[in-house]
Amino acid sequence: MGIRRLRSLESLAPLEVSRDERLGALAALQRESARLAGAQVRAIVDLAGATTRGEVVALSRTASGRTVRVRIPDIAREEIALELRLTPSQAAARLAVARMLWNALPRTLAALEAGDVTYEHAVVMAEQARRFEGALLLTEQHPVRDSPDDAHTRAEALRKCHELEDLVLPTALRSTVERTRTRARGAVMRIDAAGAEERQRRMATGIDVRFREADDGLALMEAWLPAVDAARLQCALESRAAHVHTDDDATRGQRRARALVEALCHSTIAAADSTAARNSGTASAAATSAGATEIQVVIDLASLVGAANSPAVVSCTGGIQHLVTAETIRALLRDPALPVTMRRLLTDPQTGALVDRGRRRYQVTDSLRDYIIDRDATCRFPGCTRRASRCQIDHARPWEDDGPTDRANLGALCVRHHQLKTHTGWQIIESRVDGACTWRSPAARIYEVPPTPILPGAQDPDPPPF
Repeated sequence: MGIRRLRSLESLAPLEVSRDERLGALAALQRESARLAGAQVRAIVDLAGATTRGEVVALSRTASGRTVRVRIPDIAREEIALELRLTPSQAAARLAVARMLWNALPRTLAALEAGDVTYEHAVVMAEQARRFEGALLLTEQHPVRDSPDDAHTRAEALRKCHELEDLVLPTALRSTVERTRTRARGAVMRIDAAGAEERQRRMATGIDVRFREADDGLALMEAWLPAVDAARLQCALESRAAHVHTDDDATRGQRRARALVEALCHSTIAAADSTAARNSGTASAAATSAGATEIQVVIDLASLVGAANSPAVVSCTGGIQHLVTAETIRALLRDPALPVTMRRLLTDPQTGALVDRGRRRYQVTDSLRDYIIDRDATCRFPGCTRRASRCQIDHARPWEDDGPTDRANLGALCVRHHQLKTHTGWQIIESRVDGACTWRSPAARIYEVPPTPILPGAQDPDPPPF
C-alpha cells in the first residue's frame, strides 16, 4: 500500500533538497494518499459487502403475542463509523461512495488506486453517478428473480455511469475537484435530459432552510431553493441592503444579512433559560410580538449577572445550538421591553451535564420525557447526532426485564439505533442518571458515551475515539 514509499518521502530533509524536489515529494505524497484511499474503499466493501446486504429480519413479539418483522439494512455501518471516528450518517455516505465506485465506476476506482485522482475527485464522480435513475439499483443486492424492468433500468444506469466516466474522467485526471464537479453536473444533464427534468420536480420536496452552528458567535443559514427563486431572493436582498439601517462602516455582506433578518423578523422573541452549575435560580427572557418566534438561551448564573463570562448557548426550540458570548445575552436582556420567564436547571459542576430540570409557569405534560430530551440533546448511540427531540425514549434495561422507568435507565435513541440495540447484538451494559452510558458492539468492542454538557466550558469528557 505504498508504506515504504511514504516513509522514504517523509525522511526527506527539507534543507538538503531543492525546491523542485520538494514539490515533487509533495505531489508524490498526494498520489500515495490517493492510493491509500483506494485501498480503504476496497476494505470497506470487503467488510460491508459490495451491495446493500439483505436486510436483517428479526422476530419481535408484541405484548399481545403477535410476531412482527423488523428490517435493518447495513448493520456493519455503525462498526465502520466507530472505527473511523465518523458519525453513522458519515459512514453511510462513505459506504455509498465505495459501493458506487466498486459497482459502477471501475475506471474511476482504478485511477484512485493508481494515485491519478484524489479521493475528493472520486467522491464527485460517485455522487453525480447516483443521480441517474436506477443508479441505486447498482449497489443493492439483486433479487433471485429479477424483473425485466429492473434489469433494463440497471443496465441503462450502468451505461450512463460509463458514459459519465467517458465525459468527465479526463477532466478529473488533469484538473481541480471543483472543475470536475461542474463538468460532471453538466454531463449528467446531457446524458439524461429527461431524468434531469424529473429530478428537478422530485427534488422540490427537499426545499428547506436549515441552520448550523459556526464559531465566534455566528451561525450558518443554508437555504435549498429552486434556482430561479434563489436568484430572485439574491436580487431582493441586494436591493434592500442598500437602504438598511446599519453602522456606516458595515460591509455589504453585513448589510445583506441585516436586510434578511429585518425582512423576516419584525420583532424578536427570546426565551432564555439561565442555568447555575450548583443549587441556584435561573432566568429566561421573552419578548412577545405578533409573528415573532421564540429562541432559547442557556447561560450560567454567574455570567448572567456579570461575575463571569462563560459562553452561552442559543437555539430555536428543538433546533441547532449556537455558542455566543455572555455579553451578547446580557445586552439582549437589558432591553426593557423583554419580559422574563424563570426556570431553574441544575447541572453537574464538573461535566456540565443536566441533572435536574425545574418547571416553567405552565404545567409540563410529560416532564420525564422533557428531562431526557434536555439531558441527552442527541441520540446517545456513540457518534449519532440526531436530535433527542426526534428520538424515542428507550429503556437501557428493557422494561419487560424489570428495567425501571427512571432517569438512570432511560435515554434518547433514534429509530435505527433503537432497532440495532433491540435486534442485532448491540447492548447498553451501563446507564447512568447523567445520561452517560457504555455500549458493547456485536464484536464485543466497548464504547463509552459521556454525559452531554448543556453548557460549554466544562472539561470535555469524551474518550477516544470521539
